[in-house]
Amino acid sequence: MASAKAHSKAAFAVIPPLNVDVQPYIDLKVIRADFFDFEAETGKNFISALHRHSQPGAASMVLPNRNRILLVEDVDDVRALCAVTLAEYTVICASDFDEGLRLAQQQDFDLYILDNWLHDKSGVELCRAIRAFDPHTPILFYSAAAYERDIEEAIRAGAQDYLVKPVGLDELRQAVAQLIPSTREPAQLH
Repeated sequence: MASAKAHSKAAFAVIPPLNVDVQPYIDLKVIRADFFDFEAETGKNFISALHRHSQPGAASMVLPNRNRILLVEDVDDVRALCAVTLAEYTVICASDFDEGLRLAQQQDFDLYILDNWLHDKSGVELCRAIRAFDPHTPILFYSAAAYERDIEEAIRAGAQDYLVKPVGLDELRQAVAQLIPSTREPAQLH
């Protein structure tokens, strides 16, 4: 019996004790910034998305100082991939023409990225609609519509560049960086 006790103590002595003082690291600044990005974009607990005149300095106090991109793309996976690829920017996503136009009218952006083949209307139609009220913000088409006439029509509608899918992620980053100069002041909610 004595040898069984000795064996039990030895087995317990080998197992290291749990360190209950170790806590998982959670960066609350990142969570807070992402939360406020979402809150501001949806208009909840912040400035209403329909409220055209925000409180002075409110957006700049809460949102990180990042350039804002509106991505209008009807494929979920492409939207997610673009958002991850362009993580240094605030990427606001829309899945169709109407949602894209509504967001473009309600908020300021530093760049629009449009798919040409949306399920309800074309990206060229959206480009023209955006140009009617925003003639200066760059527009990049990121689309599988690769016919020469599609590209020419997008450029005539007011786009600055046209990338044909599939495109390497670095090429997408470079095109975005060229269209959003680093010296430009990021757009804010209005």
